[in-house]
Amino acid sequence: MTHFHAAVIRLYRRLLPVSPDQHLADDEVLSQVHMPSPIELIRRARLRYVATLHHCGERHEWGLLAADRAWQGLVEDDMDWMWGQIKHSSQMPNPKLHWERWREVICFHRSYWRRLTRRAFEHAILQREKHWRVQVFYESLTRHLRQTLKYVPHECQEIAAHATYGCISCKKRCRNKAGEAAHMFRVHHQVAKRRLLVDDPVCPACLKNFHTMGKLTAHLYYAKHCRRTLHSRNYECAPVPGKGSNQDQQNTKEHDRLLPPIQAEGPQQAPQRAREETEVDSDLHMFLMETFLDLENVEVAIMHILEELEMRPTTWTTWTATLRYFVDTLDDEDAQAWPVSLTEVKARLLDLLEPMRWDLDAPFVRPVQSLERLEQECRDVAVTEWPPASDVPREAFRHRVLLHIFSGRRRPGDLQFFLDRMEGPSHYILHVVSMDVVVDAVWGDAMAVGTRDYWQKAALDGFVVAFLAGPPCETWSKARGKGVPLNKHKKLPRILRDEDHLWTAKPSSQRAYAGSDRERATHLHAVDGSDHGANRRSRRRGAPSRT
Repeated sequence: MTHFHAAVIRLYRRLLPVSPDQHLADDEVLSQVHMPSPIELIRRARLRYVATLHHCGERHEWGLLAADRAWQGLVEDDMDWMWGQIKHSSQMPNPKLHWERWREVICFHRSYWRRLTRRAFEHAILQREKHWRVQVFYESLTRHLRQTLKYVPHECQEIAAHATYGCISCKKRCRNKAGEAAHMFRVHHQVAKRRLLVDDPVCPACLKNFHTMGKLTAHLYYAKHCRRTLHSRNYECAPVPGKGSNQDQQNTKEHDRLLPPIQAEGPQQAPQRAREETEVDSDLHMFLMETFLDLENVEVAIMHILEELEMRPTTWTTWTATLRYFVDTLDDEDAQAWPVSLTEVKARLLDLLEPMRWDLDAPFVRPVQSLERLEQECRDVAVTEWPPASDVPREAFRHRVLLHIFSGRRRPGDLQFFLDRMEGPSHYILHVVSMDVVVDAVWGDAMAVGTRDYWQKAALDGFVVAFLAGPPCETWSKARGKGVPLNKHKKLPRILRDEDHLWTAKPSSQRAYAGSDRERATHLHAVDGSDHGANRRSRRRGAPSRT
């Protein structure tokens, strides 16, 4: 299930326009692609299969399915999950108590059953998106609270310290030692040391034939005794095609799962003194010895080491093991001809073991905190008495402006209507400004350079504390149906609404008058929404309509 989940998330991620190195949580990926989660895909497949089984009628296979208790438990859990998604939007009862009702819908109302399943999964997708948006909001809120109030949550999540792994020359950090080995093989073409111990599927230490190189590599990974024995013999084989190669795949087809590992017979070499496995690089250790053999300046020696590591692909594990071994083997005899003390040299070398020296100290993505913990942190902040901040700047002025651009004509129920009737702040005076060409032809024109510069300077100076913009024009607009001279290269704005068609105007309303430009302008002026109020007021007074 873990492998399936990771594969589906990788597939979903490829649908998003993000870079490969950008981290995205699983819920974030699912929310952006608006697709079911991997476990929901399996639930949907099982529910569809259950419906298929019921449509097949009475068959002997039902007895076999009834004996599979594990599969029955999964189906019951899927039914309970589906009812939890649709119980507030349908009349379906609890399937645990009224299974016959559900069976009737599955067998005799197929289209309704498909609608129910589709509704359940759409509801699950939307609920996950809602929870993710709330999670992101609380994370941003708590981050700002911690920076502003300068506190550390008392129930902060303990994050285990990760060991450092990576490539020094590439400045790339890895999560584990296997990531180091994979990077060194793919980028720098360095094979693992285990592959240099064998050149055929027979282990030279225990004489077992594993038939494939993949099986032998796994044996050497876990069999520490065989690996130490081969290291003690101090020999090195040429690398041969390993696991995943065409040759190894052919051997897998011929022998895998057909023959167990076969114990070979033959003479054994005399046991040698076992050596402990180390990550020390002999060539790198020799370079360090030559660099400090005739030391004249520590800084120059450190510079030579940095230049060498830039050209020599080295993992962090190999570098730390080699440098620690070199530092541990230094003694006073080596430092007799040095212009500095041995302690100072060791201190300068140990500074090179800090990950930040090689840009490998960047932490991995922290685990997402639970929503319950973030909500509790906000409650604790709300009930805590915080001392007033001493660095809050003094207010420069008491008058503030909230600018509502593209507001349309002033009317009851708009933004300024409600804000003007609300109780204002106590420490400053708020002015709401509705900006539109229908309110003022000069100061409401956002296309005018003077007007635009005026409001931009007011915002930069701090007078405009809030800004709200709606759609730039209304569907009931005076700009539609203006009586202006027309030509065949310039057309009037299209009519969107009229009194007979409040939701949308028929296209024929524009083609009704194909006469002169004056008649067309008169007709457009008549059906425009800007005169509707005047027409209604005239009819209430008993006067004939201007139309």
